[in-house]
Amino acid sequence: MATKRINISLPTATIERLKIAIPEGKRSQFIAETLDDKLGRKLSLKEEIIKGLRKNRHIYEEARKDWSVLDFEGWPEYKENED
Repeated sequence: MATKRINISLPTATIERLKIAIPEGKRSQFIAETLDDKLGRKLSLKEEIIKGLRKNRHIYEEARKDWSVLDFEGWPEYKENED
């Protein structure tokens, strides 16, 4: 695996825990594996959410149609920072 050196900042407490748990010379590998695992789970979750939204698209479209018949005339208009 090709590597590239980067400079990151971590909380002091995290660094101390890393020093206790992971021997010197193995920390970069541990951080890379942990980060890769976390990123993989995050991307998988994002993909699952997108699949679910696509699968249930018809439900959202029906709800949008059902609510589109509301008449908003006479409702006060929302304006941000009305001072």
